[in-house]
Amino acid sequence: MLKFSKEELRFLTIASAGTGLGVAFSSPLGGAMFTFEEVTKDIRMNLVIPTLICVFAGCTVSMTILGMQPDYNVINRTFIIPGVKESVAFILFGIFIGVMGPLYNKMVLILLNTNAYFKKVIPEVKAGIIGIVVALLVYFAPGLAGGGDQLGTEMLNYTFPIATVLVIGLIRWFFAPLCYATGVPGGLFSPLLLMGGILGHVFAWTLNLIGFDLNPMAFCAVGMSAFFASTICAPITGVLLILEMTACWDLTLPMLIGSALAFFTAQALKSQPIYTALRLRIPEVKQMQQQGVDVLQPPAIPEKLS
Repeated sequence: MLKFSKEELRFLTIASAGTGLGVAFSSPLGGAMFTFEEVTKDIRMNLVIPTLICVFAGCTVSMTILGMQPDYNVINRTFIIPGVKESVAFILFGIFIGVMGPLYNKMVLILLNTNAYFKKVIPEVKAGIIGIVVALLVYFAPGLAGGGDQLGTEMLNYTFPIATVLVIGLIRWFFAPLCYATGVPGGLFSPLLLMGGILGHVFAWTLNLIGFDLNPMAFCAVGMSAFFASTICAPITGVLLILEMTACWDLTLPMLIGSALAFFTAQALKSQPIYTALRLRIPEVKQMQQQGVDVLQPPAIPEKLS
């Protein structure tokens, strides 16, 4: 109707890309930063204003309908300022998450390759098999189903027995990527946030065994942002996203150091961001690469908008 050119439509699509994230997780700043850090991998001023306008419009509408409450309802949002022990723990935790993130990405890609190997099996059969296994599982533990929002909220509010956390972690580590790889509902985004929280609980419990007195809920929140940074390689987005989703602003500094170290560790391991790896699997993108097109190059801005 507005007679936009192909390039202008692409530009507007890029500008609005983070709005869905901002709306879904009540995180306007995280949504905007996702556009710059993940979609374009560049901050250009002629893209900032349209992106902020899109996020403002989308989040204003959604928050008018749903309210202004954070996505995760954290009961106690007050945490003490990290001392020496806590600071050392957050530094070690960032490195630990920087190793675990690439391993999780590899799990997703391995299961995608496995699913492709069984391409002769019709999708409904594969989905049915997984559905039966998951149905049996959640019959005994209904909280394990879904993307993990409810379970994530509970882990941010309560200290679970370590045996429970380990069982949940092992199940989610395999089943969340399996569901994504085969197209069964479950998604990728929310499950990886929950996995970061689970790893935070496990890490805090482990260090508490040797004399640290760490708050597992704090490491759960920091783990969510750090795991986002190591898997998606978007550390600033991860920090803003979890701060807005939890409203735990006292954890800003721990999230910054944890996410930064997780990101640099993942980069040192030459880990590819999961969305980049998934993009490079698209047949059309492979074809463009074969033609010599740099598909990872930041998209060009139309001349009349530059």
